[in-house]
Amino acid sequence: MNRSANDIVNNTMIEADSIQINSLFPILFQTNDPYVITLHKYIMPILAGFVFICNSLTIAVFWKIKLRNPTHMLLLSICLCDMLGSFSFGVIDVYVFYFEDHRDYLPYRICELYTFLYNFLPVFFHYSSTYLTVGLAIERYICVVYPFRAKLICSKKHTLIFILFSVLCSGVYLTFQIYSHTYYANETSSFYLTNVTVQACSIEVSNFTLWYLHPILFILLPLVILICIEPAILKTLKRSNSLRTASSLSVHKSSRNLSVITIWVVSIFIVCEVPILFYVSATFVCLELGLCSFLLTSSWMIYTHYTVTITAVGQLFNFIIYITCNRRFRRAFGKTLTGRRYLLQRRFTAESFFRETQLLRSSRSTSLR
Repeated sequence: MNRSANDIVNNTMIEADSIQINSLFPILFQTNDPYVITLHKYIMPILAGFVFICNSLTIAVFWKIKLRNPTHMLLLSICLCDMLGSFSFGVIDVYVFYFEDHRDYLPYRICELYTFLYNFLPVFFHYSSTYLTVGLAIERYICVVYPFRAKLICSKKHTLIFILFSVLCSGVYLTFQIYSHTYYANETSSFYLTNVTVQACSIEVSNFTLWYLHPILFILLPLVILICIEPAILKTLKRSNSLRTASSLSVHKSSRNLSVITIWVVSIFIVCEVPILFYVSATFVCLELGLCSFLLTSSWMIYTHYTVTITAVGQLFNFIIYITCNRRFRRAFGKTLTGRRYLLQRRFTAESFFRETQLLRSSRSTSLR
């Protein structure tokens, strides 16, 4: 079904080589750009694999320390969302570029599957992670600024409710996003298939969902909240460091360490989200001013695809932050990676044998009495 972009008022389409495309991360196979092909065929699967492995190890470490406080619960949830999102778009990129080998058009028969696994699911997990990051910043802000109220407000029960609420809100947006996409088959020709007409995919997206609901609720609002909260946490931490108040207590050190990790995680998140906000805002302005030709330039298309790479790199930086800033995490990570704790528990020595034998004898003698 072919439609013209001039006939559409409430929806948006971008035409390029008779293929009408528009999405948050547009499918631009028809451009046949070597940089885009390299990104999706090599870089993104490798990045997705690294993100999946690092977050899996991080989840194993947090699970081993038994989620001692709400901050650990939030960090584990963020890692889980990042892991599932990277797995989703990594799998579909491998399938399309290695098993299907489509480089200059997206077939209509896999259009919905590709959009769901590359756009919908990763965006769902990314926005869940976004509001979990906001919750992490708010939780550490309360713990640092109002430490006596933190146990009442930031309990594990309240944290679990917030996690479920964040996932639910992202799920509602996912439903809006699914119903705002309409798919059409377009007759076109492939650069690699001579004298053959193929059915490529066209996607029509609602303007309200893509350019109003998405930027305001899931990019601009979280950024504003995080930018306002982070300086307050940093200021309080600097003041406590200068005053040296209870700095020798292990509990205070642990809380301070979690706050430092939170500051780094939030900073990386802000740095990675600003380019995405710039991309969405610039695309919206170009569409409003009728500058669609700029959106189809090769440099803008490359920037469009590399916004996904920026997000994946930011997720890898979170793992580096955990390893660098937390000694307990490093120890638990080393034991998880090598299985050292299991070997130490199962190691049989003469000393352990006599110790256990003595304990058994003492317990038996007390029971006989």
